Amino acid sequence: MLNIRTIINVAKSQQRQVQIGTHDGIFHADEVFAIAMIADACNALGAEYTVTRTRNPEILAGCDLRVDVGGKYCPETGDFDHHQDASLPASCNLVWDDIAEEEIKQYALDTLLNPISGLDCNFTKFSSENPIGIYKTVGQAIMDFNDIDGDQNFAFHSALSTASVILGNTIRKAYQHNANIQIIKSGTPVGEFGLELSKAISYNEYRDEIGYRHILVYPDPVSGWCVVSLDTNQTNLSSSQELFGAVFAHKAGFFAKFDSRETAVKCAAEWSESRSQEIDQWAVCHNGGNGARTN
Repeated sequence: MLNIRTIINVAKSQQRQVQIGTHDGIFHADEVFAIAMIADACNALGAEYTVTRTRNPEILAGCDLRVDVGGKYCPETGDFDHHQDASLPASCNLVWDDIAEEEIKQYALDTLLNPISGLDCNFTKFSSENPIGIYKTVGQAIMDFNDIDGDQNFAFHSALSTASVILGNTIRKAYQHNANIQIIKSGTPVGEFGLELSKAISYNEYRDEIGYRHILVYPDPVSGWCVVSLDTNQTNLSSSQELFGAVFAHKAGFFAKFDSRETAVKCAAEWSESRSQEIDQWAVCHNGGNGARTN
């Protein structure tokens, strides 16, 4: 697609600002985030831009891009409205679909844009699992900038600045998410239930990708090595100081810290082996004494 970037480059080549039009009055999170995306692209391409808030058709016709206004969705002509078609997601999703790189597109939809779009479109199919929670913490925060009795244009640009920060952080996390998936895929198995990672990650976000290997080993960002149990019902690490010489073991059983990789891996391997033996013993008792697992 990349129609928006083409339009920006045309304006830049003509040595003029990119003219972005959106509706006046009360603003919502969808058009604020959509314009934040366009502003980010302008900055990346070295182009200046200005935002005009109006519903005047003649003024909008003179804009390069029209967002959440105009009754038309046609990326080739710079039109990103959704109100005329109930099957379309909100303007933030329309702009994101055109402007985002493929490798980060879905992450931002899932974590930020789909919930905002879903509520803007009255709980359409574009909502994710928990749209209300995300909308109240992000979407409503943008809505709260509205100042009907004051300077709405100033309020809009304040909201735009906030949305730009949130969007930038989401994009950063999207790239980090992809990198973390690769770290998990390239991890080294430690016994049956352990996995050694090349660096620390926010492991609670990746339980599905990690799967049944619930004992993680990874280097501490500052010093030493860490062992984490994602399921303390299966593996409790609270006795790691006494058994394996950990420099620290959380009494809740989910974390232990070691001076060296060797001792951390040894701990994970022995805990993994212990869990394997427990399962095998269970199989002996429940499968007619032959010890064969059924899974």
